Amino acid sequence: MKGLRIISNILGWSYFWCWSISFIPQVVLNYERKSVVGMSFEYQLLNLIGFSSYAVYCCCLQFDTSVRKRYKEAFHSATLVTIQDVAFALWATVGTAATLSQIFIYERGTQRFGRFVLTAVLIVLIFTFIFGILVLQYAPSGSQVHGIPLISFLAFLYWLSIVKLGVTLSKYLPQALLNYKRKSTVGWSISNVLLDFSGGLLSVLQLLVDGYSRGWSGLIGDPIKFGLGFISMIFDIIFMLQHYVFYCKKSEDLPERTSFSSWSRNSLSFLRASCSRLLSTITEENSIDVRTTNSTAIGASSERTRQGTNSRYEHDGVNYSPLIRGDRMIDDDGGDGCVSPHQISSSPKR
Repeated sequence: MKGLRIISNILGWSYFWCWSISFIPQVVLNYERKSVVGMSFEYQLLNLIGFSSYAVYCCCLQFDTSVRKRYKEAFHSATLVTIQDVAFALWATVGTAATLSQIFIYERGTQRFGRFVLTAVLIVLIFTFIFGILVLQYAPSGSQVHGIPLISFLAFLYWLSIVKLGVTLSKYLPQALLNYKRKSTVGWSISNVLLDFSGGLLSVLQLLVDGYSRGWSGLIGDPIKFGLGFISMIFDIIFMLQHYVFYCKKSEDLPERTSFSSWSRNSLSFLRASCSRLLSTITEENSIDVRTTNSTAIGASSERTRQGTNSRYEHDGVNYSPLIRGDRMIDDDGGDGCVSPHQISSSPKR
């Protein structure tokens, strides 16, 4: 079973990194666009409630020995919550809170929080608060389910897991409906979806490996993890169909498709601009050098021509001066050379 434990750890840390990184593209995309239009506000609010509940659930089952003991007595199996689950739950809460805060910073357009979702969240929070008060005052008491008293701390944790599972079932619907109404996925990071799908698949595989090595009864005591991975994969497939099949043309027409693609485009644009500026500078310098050289050569040639035009010299007792036709010196019969003043005036035949 040591090999299965190693495989489980690899799967656990793999899904942890996939799910952890999945929060970054949406934050970066919102920052680059300076807008949250296209991102469902209800999705982010439900996500915060769900991951907060999941963080409390995982931390208590992982670090509270009394809770772990009661869990084992109730389900006759050790909890399947791992340290990766705890790390992810805490990070997911922070990442979701950061994304949710951007709604109050950047451009929102006409988007608002839905009243139905706000009402549902308020009811859940009130019920959770009352349940917690009862647990602190009267636990453990009441009838039992799976050996767990209804008014007990373990039952309260189980309620938090149900809250997270309910959030997972419902949180994707507002985003899917928003994409459908806009007929576009612009503003909703597809990188987030791809990473979320990968993390869900790895999470389910880890749970199956742990169930095989430790006992399948652990699945009954940890429905949240299985449901979290399985349901997220179903909705991620819907989002991928919306992005790549149903609304792909409109998504491609607009620049802000994903943060990763934006990073790539910005990097390539910067490289192209830098190369263009470098080539322009080199070409301009070469052009200046060529013009300078040509100007120098032309000036020297003109100076020599001017000097040659004004020059007169004597040969065999006869004074000669160059005769210019066009750009060369010619003699009287069409040959190159110099002629004397007598030849210029009378041009006698030889």
